Amino acid sequence: QGYGGGGNVSAFNPSSKTSFRARVGDILYANDVIGVQIMMGTFRKKRCYPFITYTRPQFILPVLYEDDYMAIVDKPANIAMYGKRLKRSGGSSSSSNSFSRRTIRDALPYCLTPPRKGTKDPLKRPTAVHRLDTPTSGLVVVAKTKDSLSFLCQQFAERKVVKEYTAIVNGDVAADGVKDDKLTGSGTHTSNWNIVNYPLGSKYAITQWRAIRHAKSLNAKDGTLTLVQVRPLTGRYHQIRRHFAWIGRRPLVGDHLYAGHLQAPRFRRNGLYLCSNGISVKHPHYNMSNIDLSLLRTEDDFPPPNDDKKNELTDNRRSYLSLEGDRVVVNASKKLPKRFAKLLDGEEIWAERNGCSVF
Repeated sequence: QGYGGGGNVSAFNPSSKTSFRARVGDILYANDVIGVQIMMGTFRKKRCYPFITYTRPQFILPVLYEDDYMAIVDKPANIAMYGKRLKRSGGSSSSSNSFSRRTIRDALPYCLTPPRKGTKDPLKRPTAVHRLDTPTSGLVVVAKTKDSLSFLCQQFAERKVVKEYTAIVNGDVAADGVKDDKLTGSGTHTSNWNIVNYPLGSKYAITQWRAIRHAKSLNAKDGTLTLVQVRPLTGRYHQIRRHFAWIGRRPLVGDHLYAGHLQAPRFRRNGLYLCSNGISVKHPHYNMSNIDLSLLRTEDDFPPPNDDKKNELTDNRRSYLSLEGDRVVVNASKKLPKRFAKLLDGEEIWAERNGCSVF
C-alpha cells in the first residue's frame, strides 16, 4: 500500500517491492495488492475541513473564540455572508465565479478546525448562526455541531443574545428636531440609554442607543458627527440603519442604501461606519450537558474581564468564558476599525482650522 496524497488508488507488487498509480485499463496480476493513498495525521493539523474542493478565499477571517462546539469570528466589511446576496445588503453585486466564493460561508472551513474525534453530531462544515449586512463588519457566531446549531439559533430567536454595535451617525442625534417619543422613549431608558420602539415591516423593532462622542464637522448634518453605541433588542432587516435614517432622520455615515447622495462626497468613499463589536451568548455544550460547573471555575477557563479597557476605540480583540449564575456565557469584543477614529479626528481638525463654519 502506498502512502501520500488523498484519494489515489495504487497497486503494489510484493516481488519487486514497487508501487504505481493505477489507471483505467491497467492489468492486475495475482498477488498484486490494491491500496488507496490516504493523508497521514488528522485534519486538525491541516486546519481545513475534509471534502472541501475549492480554493481558500483570499481574505483574512480572524477567530476570536473557538472550541469543538462553536466559534466567534470577526467578519471584514464588504464581505458577504453568503453568495449572491450582495446587492440586497447594500453592497456591490458581481456574477463572477471567483467573487462568488469570496464569502464568509466559504472561508469558515479554512479558518476553523473540525471538532475532535468523539464529538457528538459534528456538522460537515461550520455554519453561521446569524448574519451581518455585507458592508457591516464585526462578530459572527458559528456552530460546529448539530446540537450547538439548534441551541444557538434558539437563543437568537428568543432574543437572549446580547449584541452591541458602534456606528457613526451623520448629525446630532440629540438635536431638538430629533427628540421625540419614538427616538428617546419616555421612561424606558436607563444609564443614558435611549430607545427606538418603532415597527419595521409590520413587526415590532426595538433599538437601544447612547451617544459616546460628538465631533464637529463641516460636512455633516447639524455640523456634528455622533459616535453611538447601539444594542438592538430585535433583529429586523437593516434595523439599525433604518431606525436612524427613517425615525431619527440622521442616517449612518456611508450608508448608500438609506442616505444615498444626500451625504457629503467625503462620507461616501470609505463604506458604512457600522461595526458589531460585542456579543454575549450562552455556551451550547456547557449549558446543555450535565457538567459540574465547579470544575470549570479556574482562571484559565474564566479569566476576569479587563476593566481598564472599556474604551471601545482602544480595546483589543478578546474573548472569555464567564459564569453567570448557573449559566456559562461566551463573551467576545473587538476594537473599532481605525477608520472610525480617523474620520472623527480628521473632521474635528478640519473644522477647527476653518473656524467651525458649517456649509
